[in-house]
Parts: sequence; C-alpha cells; structure tokens
Amino acid sequence: MLLFPVLLVAALLGAAGPDAPAAASEAAASEASSAETAARAWSDFPGLPIYAPMNPFEYTRSALFSPPLLRPAGTWAFSLQLDYASAIELYDNKPNSVLLDAELGHLTFTATFRLSRNVFLLVNGGVQGAYRGFLDAPLDVYHSVLGITYRARDLRPENVFGYNFRSETEIQAYKPVDLTLLDTRVGVGWMIADDLQLLGTLVLPTAWVDGYAAHTVQFGLLLTWQRPLWSWFVFQGTLGLGATPRTDGMLRPYQNLVFGSASLGGRARLSQRNFLYVNSFFQSSIYRNTGDHPLDYWDISVDVGWMFRTDAGWEFSAGLTEDVLAAGPALDIILRFGVRHGF
Repeated sequence: MLLFPVLLVAALLGAAGPDAPAAASEAAASEASSAETAARAWSDFPGLPIYAPMNPFEYTRSALFSPPLLRPAGTWAFSLQLDYASAIELYDNKPNSVLLDAELGHLTFTATFRLSRNVFLLVNGGVQGAYRGFLDAPLDVYHSVLGITYRARDLRPENVFGYNFRSETEIQAYKPVDLTLLDTRVGVGWMIADDLQLLGTLVLPTAWVDGYAAHTVQFGLLLTWQRPLWSWFVFQGTLGLGATPRTDGMLRPYQNLVFGSASLGGRARLSQRNFLYVNSFFQSSIYRNTGDHPLDYWDISVDVGWMFRTDAGWEFSAGLTEDVLAAGPALDIILRFGVRHGF
C-alpha cells in the first residue's frame, strides 16, 4: 500500500524537472561520478609488487628491477616489502669458483611523490642482512616433494654460511652481516600516458659492507606498460637498460658495464578484493668469462603470489619467487611479504 504513493511522488518530482543551475549541478556531479568510477576501476588493477634481484653478486652491479606504475593516486604513496631468500650456489670450476650459501633478508621502503599530473619522484631504500639461516632442512623436504635435486645442497653442510669468489690461489670472501643499509635508489618518473611510464633511476652508494654494497653510482632507465586486457586481468611488462662503472676487487676484469632487463606478468582478479599475480623477470649477465654459471648467465626468476586490497586503498601481498634456470644468478627461493598504500 505504501509503494504507490512513493512512486507517485517520485513521478511528480521527475515531471517538474530541475531548473538550469540544478541541471548543470547534476551534470557536473554525473561527470565527477564517472571520473571517480573510472579511477576506481583503474585502482582495482594496481601494478604488481616491485621485484628486485637479491643475489649480492647481482644487485651490487645492476640498478635494474621490475617496477609497476608508480605515480601516486594523490600526493604521495608508499610501499614496504620484506623479502627473505635462501641461496645455494656452488660452482668449482677452473680457474675460478664461486660459492653463495646463505639466507638473505631485505626490508625495502619505497615512496613516490607527485610533482605534476605526469611527473613524480621516487625514493627507495632499506636495510639488509645475511645469515647462515635455518631453512635448509625445510627446503630439502620441499624440494624432495617436488622431485627437485640440488647437488650443491648435498655437498654443503646444513645451515653453514659461505660467500666467496676464488681464482687460482686467491680468494675474496665475505662475512655474514646482522643489519646494514642497502644502497639507495632515487628517480624521476614520467607518465607518457596513463598506462605507460618511463622511470630514470640513480642508485647511490649508501651501503658500505663489502660484498653487499655497489661502492659506486649505478644508472637505470625503465619503461613500464600496464594495461587491463579484460575486466578481470591486467598485463604488465617492463624493459630496462642499466649501466654501472667497474669497481675494485678480484671480479673487476670480468665485470660487464651495461645491462638489459625485461619482465612480463599479469594480475587476475578473483573477487573485489582478492588477486593472484605472476611476474617473470629476465636480466642479462652481470659478468663475463668467469666460467661460473651464476655469474655469466642470465637471471630468470618467476614471482607468484596473492594480494588483498581494502576499500581504503591498502594492499597486502604474500608471494614466492623461484629460480627457474639453475645456471643463472637467481636465488633458489624468496619468500615475500608487502604492504602498500596510495597507488
């Protein structure tokens, strides 16, 4: 009985029609609502988590990584990422050999600040540690279930730290570190279009511990394309070009100066707040002619995980990165946990 009067009043109000200012106001509100809806639709597909290599032989020589679109939705945005990796590389070649048997942790903070509609600043830094660790036994079980054999794990004692490069009778060895700074990345980003970003980066040598520090400035230029292909899936791809001057040490004669990278990935929406993502990262060799696979070959890593996004724009992620080419410098396994806001 109440429905008819309500409908009648609504019809009369509609028949009266808005005056000119009201109509203009309604049109403006509709336009703003459409813009807001479009913005929300894009924010449903924020980029993948930032991925950067964790092998110290590698990241101390190259500034390249895999960034998503990083322009803040407002004035600023930030992310905090904890990566914990298990590394096992043992190559006893002649005349050179390399050993990396350690667990590595990176806690990385990234902030971006909008300067204009198309330009933003980037600051990226954090702390790192290297340990003898505790994951060898659980990872042995994990690999046995998957039917994967790591000969280096069979040859090395359990949970014993090792990190060195040997040439003939000379050896350059590094110790574990409890907590020390990472090198700091600063950059300028330019949104060429809403789905295309060019990011120039400069890595400053703020780390000082040998074996975990670049000891020089590094340069990088990265192009990111990120676009929804369907209503439930967004594609992300990057291309990178980097350069790092030679530094002192036994590896100086083998150091490459210029590097390239690429990544291909995507993010699938399972529900309004839940996403799955995958990102494959490729980087050219950091060294040449050492005779050791993890130094002379490409890094090929695959990062997979889950992300949860709240209505307030906070996003939480958990992921796992695997080395899919045992001959390269990618680490055995990386456990990843992150939070970000404002993108």
